[in-house]
Amino acid sequence: MFYADIFCNVIDNYGDIGFCWRLSKNLENRYKWKISLWINNLNAFANIEKNINTISSKQFVNNISIRYWNDDELFNHNPGNIIINSFSCDLPNFYLKKIKIFNSLLINLEYLTPELWINKYHLLPSYNNLNIKKYFFFPGFRKKTGGIIREPYLSSEREKFQNDIFMKNNFLYKVGFTNELMNFKNDAKLIFIFCYKHSPIRSFIQALKYLNKKFIIILSNDNIIEKDYLKNSDKVKFHKLPLINQDSFDKLLWCSDINFIRGEDSFIRAIWAKRPFIWNIYKQDNNAHIKKLQAWLSLYMPPQYIYDLTMHWNNYQFHSKIFTNSINKALSKKNFLLWEKINNDFYIKQSNKRDLIDNLVKFCIEKIN
Repeated sequence: MFYADIFCNVIDNYGDIGFCWRLSKNLENRYKWKISLWINNLNAFANIEKNINTISSKQFVNNISIRYWNDDELFNHNPGNIIINSFSCDLPNFYLKKIKIFNSLLINLEYLTPELWINKYHLLPSYNNLNIKKYFFFPGFRKKTGGIIREPYLSSEREKFQNDIFMKNNFLYKVGFTNELMNFKNDAKLIFIFCYKHSPIRSFIQALKYLNKKFIIILSNDNIIEKDYLKNSDKVKFHKLPLINQDSFDKLLWCSDINFIRGEDSFIRAIWAKRPFIWNIYKQDNNAHIKKLQAWLSLYMPPQYIYDLTMHWNNYQFHSKIFTNSINKALSKKNFLLWEKINNDFYIKQSNKRDLIDNLVKFCIEKIN
């Protein structure tokens, strides 16, 4: 039996805990690991999991122990035989010493990156200042990486949902669609936008208003846009999304014709939604994130207009005319069909790889047994 402590330091409200919660659920559901998930921000967690009690330092949700991460709570806790340190968050020295005493397997589970250099460093060991061995585990898209999370049932559930108009309509009603909006969607494209503040969302909305097409723009709960931009018209209508859990988030991606998503967990789920999407990457100093974004595009291999749209959506060397042209081209009937094909090809390629959970469990078994 494996007992794992998973540590999550929330930086981007949804991405960090979103990934760690999905990781925890998969390890418990698929391999029956006993999980303690340590998190420093229960309020952020409660936004994506309604069963979280934000004032409880210890609770069980979905057979997983949820622990509020502070030194007092951690001091009295003995480590499991596996420690997963997500995104290289810092563990206190007193706990690291315990890890050494208990001879736990320490894994640094790193951020997802499509860059080639991770092929050399995935699963390599290193020693910290206490002479404790830790292993670097890199999620990624190539065979020599850790892969990405994909539940075994996900493809069949998505296909069933996307082919059932009643299920889709029922879901949209649950997230607040009115009868008027439901009627409008019959000949409109649904665009979901979940982005960072630096994205040119206002320019995007303006460009849509000039196209001879109908759109429903679904905005995530934390998108802050002036009301003047959110006025419904004959061509473009808006819907502000309530807070939803991870299962509902998947269904939203499955419903939408195009998904503009941000961060890491949403990016992975957009791939499995089998819908065209644009990735809004987390911004880093000195434009380090741009190399990662370009590496992703070299794998995805989109046409130039999708490449331009992605780079401009990330506000890199922004030029309004190029941005507008890329939107117009991407949404033309012929080009949109091509975008769907490219997206489907990438989906199939990734589906044929072993997922992150299986790779992680295999590695742990090899090291512990």
